[in-house]
Amino acid sequence: ADLLTLPSAGEGFPVALQESMACGTPAVFGEDLKDLLPRPIAFTTARDAQSIEATIAEALDKVRRDRALRAQVADFARQKWNWGKTVARYEALLQAPAADEQGDLPIAVARL
Repeated sequence: ADLLTLPSAGEGFPVALQESMACGTPAVFGEDLKDLLPRPIAFTTARDAQSIEATIAEALDKVRRDRALRAQVADFARQKWNWGKTVARYEALLQAPAADEQGDLPIAVARL
């Protein structure tokens, strides 16, 4: 695919977006996720037809012009969503309550 287009809202952080980017496919997504991904490799849009159409056109143009874009998207995904780092983070979060003598959940675990 040249581009994943997922301008929905209220889905949290969609796995489809992560999977697409891990394959080097740039994505267009809703503004509610704009703070989670860097602008040079991701495209955010308002949820109206004109904005979505304009953002898709901009993204496709960038995909055609910038031969390094796909590699940049895949590299970002590889670094951001690294399995080893993710497992280590979950391990730390899950072990934290056992280490707490008071039985209170640390804030990071309470938010899971």
